[in-house]
Amino acid sequence: MKIILTTLLLFSCLVLQAQRFKVGAYLSGDSLVVAERIPAKKITQLYYTFVSVEKGQVVSRATDSINLAQLNTLKAIHHTLNVLVSIGGPMGSAGFSEAVGSDSSREKLALSILSYLKKNSLDGIEIHWTQKARGMFGNAFNGKDQHNLVLLLQTLREKLNAQSKLDGRKKKQSYLLCMNGSSKRQYLFRSELNVAHQYLDYINLETFDYKVEILNAGGVSSTQVTGHHSNLFSSRSDSWMRLCVNRTVQEYLNHRIPSRKLMMGIPFYGQGWSNAYEDVNGLYQWAENRLTGDLSYKNIVATYLTQPDCISYWDKQAKVPYLYNQKNGTFISYDNKKSIRKKTRYVHRHRMAGAFCVDYRQDDHNTLLKPMRRGLRRIRLPFIFF
Repeated sequence: MKIILTTLLLFSCLVLQAQRFKVGAYLSGDSLVVAERIPAKKITQLYYTFVSVEKGQVVSRATDSINLAQLNTLKAIHHTLNVLVSIGGPMGSAGFSEAVGSDSSREKLALSILSYLKKNSLDGIEIHWTQKARGMFGNAFNGKDQHNLVLLLQTLREKLNAQSKLDGRKKKQSYLLCMNGSSKRQYLFRSELNVAHQYLDYINLETFDYKVEILNAGGVSSTQVTGHHSNLFSSRSDSWMRLCVNRTVQEYLNHRIPSRKLMMGIPFYGQGWSNAYEDVNGLYQWAENRLTGDLSYKNIVATYLTQPDCISYWDKQAKVPYLYNQKNGTFISYDNKKSIRKKTRYVHRHRMAGAFCVDYRQDDHNTLLKPMRRGLRRIRLPFIFF
């Protein structure tokens, strides 16, 4: 009898560990959503993007009510699916700074968010405040933005907790509060996330676009040098910034943010350059221009990997692939099944909350989403078995 009970206990522990990790995906609301095409079985959290902040409150688009109604039909079928709305984004964050500037304005914005959540039967929200230095690109700027963001999150947490009780939601089913987390070091150093995280369920790390973002921030045109844009570890070929997913995660951990609240971002698209030098098969080499066409994973497979002169390479240190066409100098950084398996193992090893993809519709028949889901559902035997 003891053997049977011990076996059942171990099995239940393994199942719980397999279910612990979250699988998120972003879905744009710019066009009408087709619910039947959403791989709801493979996702635990769906982020509907983006709702703007204007004049101190959230602003709906004409398609929002239709799309969110479609997503609610999915929730009725797939009970483990949570649908959240992402508020802000690159084009919808301009009104944040003013909206969080005072107690009364934060109250107004929080009530507007709560009303939107209730109206559309959502499971939570993600604050996706895209902050630009000194008000660049039309986004307003205030030196107290980071502190005011903490106060907004505190207000939202209180209101969401109260609403969860009113709606009879148990603790594990309470309304979720998340936010995006930039991989830019200057953002993290001036942020107050070491305080703000207590109000958050998850922080979605933007562990992608490294090469593009940091070169712009460093004052060097991102069109000139190739490189990995979502590498797990730093590459020996990168003699400059050595940015990678591991470095971002470690910086957040060093700011005393619990790993159980961190979600790793995995891009289902690539970044590319043309006319790159041949050394190291184009990796971290000077190039002439950035590629501006469709670099979704599905198009990389259909258009580039089918070319006879296009060869896919594997960076053993960075744990990611890249492709290079020696004939015309085309270089593309991207993720594949192998790199995603490496990343999900990293999530396990560091006891993170899970991972999310951007955007799942860029996948090629769930070629990337399947290993992502399986990797995060993988059963790991307790230490005593090794």
